[in-house]
Amino acid sequence: THPSPPRPSTHPPPTLPEGAVDFVTQENDDLKIAFEVTEMPPRFINPICDMETPESTTVMFECSLMGIPSPIVSWFKGDKKIPLDNKKYLHSSDGDNHFLKICKVTPHDSGVYTCRAINVVGETLCRASLLVLNAKDFSGKARGRELTAVSLDDERSCYVGGSGLQYLCFSV
Repeated sequence: THPSPPRPSTHPPPTLPEGAVDFVTQENDDLKIAFEVTEMPPRFINPICDMETPESTTVMFECSLMGIPSPIVSWFKGDKKIPLDNKKYLHSSDGDNHFLKICKVTPHDSGVYTCRAINVVGETLCRASLLVLNAKDFSGKARGRELTAVSLDDERSCYVGGSGLQYLCFSV
C-alpha cells in the first residue's frame, strides 16, 4: 500500500470581523496594520475610596472607568441595588466619571458600597466602606491626627490624614 497524499484543508482561513482591521499601503509597499478596538470589558481607572464622616453631612463616592461599549453603572449598598429615583442617594455621570452622592448621612448609612460596571464583554466592580460617626466621636478622632483641608468647591471640603489614606468629605 502506498501512503495517501495529504488532503488539502477544508477549513476556510480565519477571518476578522469587518472593520476590525484597516490595511494601509505606503509608497514603499510596506504593509501597515491598524487595529481598531471594537470591544473592551469595563475597567476602573480610579475606584471608589473608603470614607469616614460626621453625621448630617453630604458625601460623594466618585470613580472613573473605561470600556467599549460604554459600561452601564449601578450602585449598591450591601447587596441591595440603589434605585435611580432615590432622593437620598443621587447617581450621576460625567463621561467616564461616575458619582454617588449621599445626602444628610446618618449612622444608618454606614456600610459597604459597591459600584458595578457592565457591558457586553464583561463586568467589574469596586467596593468602599462608609463610616458615619456622631459629631462628638468624629471631632475626638480628628483631634488625634493632623488634618489637611483640601478645598474642592463651594459645597464640599475634603480632609486627608491619619493612618492609611482616608478622605473625609462633607458639606461646609
